[in-house]
Amino acid sequence: MHAIRVELGIRGVTLVAVAATVGLVVLDVPGPTGAAVLAGLLLLLADFHGDPWRRFRAYLVTASAGASLILLTSATSGLPPTVFACLVGIASGLLMLLRTSGGMFAAAGTCLTADVLVGAAGGISGSDPVSFAAGALLGGLGATALSMTVLPAPWVSPVRRATVELLARCAQVLRGELPSDDLDQASRNLVGVYLARPERPASPLPSALASVNLLSDLTLLSDVLASRANTAAGSEALDARAASILEESIAVLKWPHARSNRASLQDTLRGGSLDSGDFPDSVVTQASEAIGRHALAMTSDSGTDVRGWLANWWLDARVRLAPGSTLVRAGAASALLFGGLVLASQLLKIDHPQWILLVAVSSFYPYVRRAATKAAAAVAGTVGGVLGLWILLLLDLPSESRLWWLILIVAAAVSMSSTHSPLGVIVGQGAFTLLSLTLLQLASKGITVGSAGERLADVALGAAAAVAVTAVMAPRSLRRRLRDAIAGLLITASDALGGEPQDLPDEVAVRRRRSTAAVARSQFLRCVDIADVLANDARLPRDRTIGWIDAARRAGQACAIAAVYASDTSDGADADRHSARRLYLRQAEALRAELPPPASLSRNRVGGSRELTCGRWLAHNAAIQAGELTSLVDAGTDSPAE
Repeated sequence: MHAIRVELGIRGVTLVAVAATVGLVVLDVPGPTGAAVLAGLLLLLADFHGDPWRRFRAYLVTASAGASLILLTSATSGLPPTVFACLVGIASGLLMLLRTSGGMFAAAGTCLTADVLVGAAGGISGSDPVSFAAGALLGGLGATALSMTVLPAPWVSPVRRATVELLARCAQVLRGELPSDDLDQASRNLVGVYLARPERPASPLPSALASVNLLSDLTLLSDVLASRANTAAGSEALDARAASILEESIAVLKWPHARSNRASLQDTLRGGSLDSGDFPDSVVTQASEAIGRHALAMTSDSGTDVRGWLANWWLDARVRLAPGSTLVRAGAASALLFGGLVLASQLLKIDHPQWILLVAVSSFYPYVRRAATKAAAAVAGTVGGVLGLWILLLLDLPSESRLWWLILIVAAAVSMSSTHSPLGVIVGQGAFTLLSLTLLQLASKGITVGSAGERLADVALGAAAAVAVTAVMAPRSLRRRLRDAIAGLLITASDALGGEPQDLPDEVAVRRRRSTAAVARSQFLRCVDIADVLANDARLPRDRTIGWIDAARRAGQACAIAAVYASDTSDGADADRHSARRLYLRQAEALRAELPPPASLSRNRVGGSRELTCGRWLAHNAAIQAGELTSLVDAGTDSPAE
């Protein structure tokens, strides 16, 4: 549901009113004032979540980085036009790739890209780089102060909130307070929340790694607990200990700076695991302990292992930026679009290139239909804003009238508080257009119908360029790309199920399992990258995309299950596991051949009164995977644009 963002409206009004009063009335510096308003509003829209310290750090770093980018871009505008356009394009492309890391980067990426283009526009227009950047920095600092004091955002993101809620439900099931079948579809729902949120943790940073790993272990635990409705209940002592770990993990995630919570969880984990012989109890024990460790890592302020951090980045880049990646296409399209527009603005000597560049930022998306929809909304909103200004000009409103200030305040409130719905985007763009033109009116003491019309032409050009570049550069055959990505994950899972050589030292075996799990994680994120683009196709039911990613998530579980297998001593478990391994390979081969993946190789199933073993659980997962992935290879559904 799209909600009016009241807090952003209040912050935006305050920022615009203070900046315009100080910059235009007191100091009479229109250039830096415009930079302050633009940079401040863009930073407000980032709307970072998290505990107060992390939010403050995110705002402060983004404000400083944005002002630095404005200064650097403005200062280098004197280079030959082609060289300057290439630099802007490279910076825009890199920032597009950075946005896919999730977390703070996802929220800050658009803001920083816009800052680069604002600096380019200021340089092309001949603004003083130092004063322009100083204005942007002050605007960013003002936005930081307002975001921390005026109706501050909740500490928890939707992904973290859904994670905590599922942790609580799992703990209740373990304590017998909820039935096991209450967890049916719970993991799938969490995957849906994760896929829907651009700020989802997806970077190789330690906290993000721990967050994704926690999601992986939590969904495995939830699935196994849900399956226990048809099997014998687990050990009461094991379940009680696991429930305690989950409850203490919730406390750590909710209050990360409370040392007593961290100490309590650490003491419980140091208490040692209880003996768990069969598969369900092994999962409950190992998954809950892993969740506790991940919760501590997510909230740790300890120093970063630089070597390990770089290794994670390199692995992630090799997998997610490999041939066929949608991220590479998106980065290249961003570089081409913004670099090309900067070059065109220089060669055509456009007076106010920020209009072309900023509307291109708001219209660009690496999927044709979404880009066209956003561009149409931007143009429609701009038309509405220009028409509103024309009406005011036809009324012959004096440039000294205080009514212009009232219009400025109302436009700021509407533009910042508008919803994300299609109509809300149009209304917000119209209000922002009116805000910008009114600010120009107050700064220049008069604006004409002709100059307002020029703004409309600039917006139309920027929106058209965004759609044209997207139409050329958008990745094709997205379903095929997703099939290939899931097939790669299935092969990794099959390799993990092959087991370790008998004479392999324990330390080496652990390192190999961690390496395989890291590869599977990056492969899963590659699947999410592709599904993220597919999810914006209105013709495709969102539940289907969630199902495909949930199937990929289940395939990745095999790596964790392979590690648990060492504790599974039930009869026939080894044969079942190797049968599942062959089945995963067959599914990968079928996907690459564009054939429906097989659901089974044997009659093993989870359910009834049969003992739940590692191999049977994998066969159960494979059957679900086949059911979800069959729609991914349906003939006649893969258009060139998909």
